[in-house]
Amino acid sequence: MKLLSNGALSLDIIIPAFNASRSIIKLLQSIDSQKAHDFRVNVIVANDASTDNTLQILESYAAKSFNLKIINISQNLGRAQACNQAVKHGSNDYILFIDADCYFEHGAVLQTFKRLATDPKTIVFGFLKSSGSDFWSYYFNRAQGKKRPNSPLLFSSTNMLISRELIEKVGGFCSAYTHYGFEDRDLICRITAMPDISIAHAREAVLIHNSDETLDTYCRKFYSSGRHSASVFSKRHPREYRNSVYYRFDYSKQRWMKAPAILCHSLQPLLRRAANKRLDSSSPQSRMTQLLVQMCAAIAYWEGTRDAQ
Repeated sequence: MKLLSNGALSLDIIIPAFNASRSIIKLLQSIDSQKAHDFRVNVIVANDASTDNTLQILESYAAKSFNLKIINISQNLGRAQACNQAVKHGSNDYILFIDADCYFEHGAVLQTFKRLATDPKTIVFGFLKSSGSDFWSYYFNRAQGKKRPNSPLLFSSTNMLISRELIEKVGGFCSAYTHYGFEDRDLICRITAMPDISIAHAREAVLIHNSDETLDTYCRKFYSSGRHSASVFSKRHPREYRNSVYYRFDYSKQRWMKAPAILCHSLQPLLRRAANKRLDSSSPQSRMTQLLVQMCAAIAYWEGTRDAQ
C-alpha cells in the first residue's frame, strides 16, 4: 500500500447521492466518527440531480475529520456515471465507494480496510447488513449471507476499496448503465479479468444499510434492471450473464418460458396481493413470503426484458 511520508493513507470516499436527505447526515456522521487519525480523507459526494433538499443538507454539514467536496450534477445520470464524476474530482491514492443510504457500523472500519489493502492490485470488499427486524431486513441479510469469497460477482461496489491506479486503468464504471442494475457486476467482471488481481474480504468493515423497501419499490428495481440494464450487461459479458439467475427470466433469452411467464404475468395482481398480505402479517423468516416476493420480482424482471424488445 502506498502511504504518505508520515505513514498516513490517502483516501477518497465516493458517495453517489440521489434524494438522500433522509440518510446522508447519518453517513457523514459515521465517517466523522472513524478512528482515522492516520488517514488523509476526502469525501466526494456526487449529488445526482436530487429533487429533495439533499444539496442543502450537504452544503450545511460541517465536517470534522475530512474534507467534503460536493459535485452537483444538473441532470440525473445514474449511479455509474455519478461515481465516475466523483472519481474524476478526487486525487487520493485509494477510493472507497459508499452508497448514501448506508452508514458505518463502528469507528474502526477504515482501519480494517487499511490493514487488508496491501498493494494497488488488491481490491477489498467490506460487508453490508441491515439492522432492522422486519422482513426486508431479514431478506437483505439472508442475501448478504450467501456471498462467498470465491464468487466476487455476488458482491457490489458499495463498501469496496480500490486503488485509484486500478479504477483508472479499468476505465471506471461503464457509462452505458443509466438505470438500476448490473453496473457493479460489469465493473467487477472487468477488474477480476485483469492479471495479478487479488481480492481481500474485510468482514469487520461493515456498512449498515437502511432498509425502507416495499414490494412496489423492490419490483420497480427489477423491472428497471430488466428494461434498461440487462441487455447492456448480456452483450458485454455474455458468459457471466448466462451463468446468472437473471438469464432464466430474460424474455429475449428464454423463449420457451413465454407461455408460463404470460400465465404468471396474468396472476401478478393476485401474487402481489398475497405477498403484501403476508408482509403485513407473517413472520419475517417465512419461506412462503420469500417465495412470493421472489416470484413478483422475477415477473417484474421478465416484463422489463420483454418491454426492452
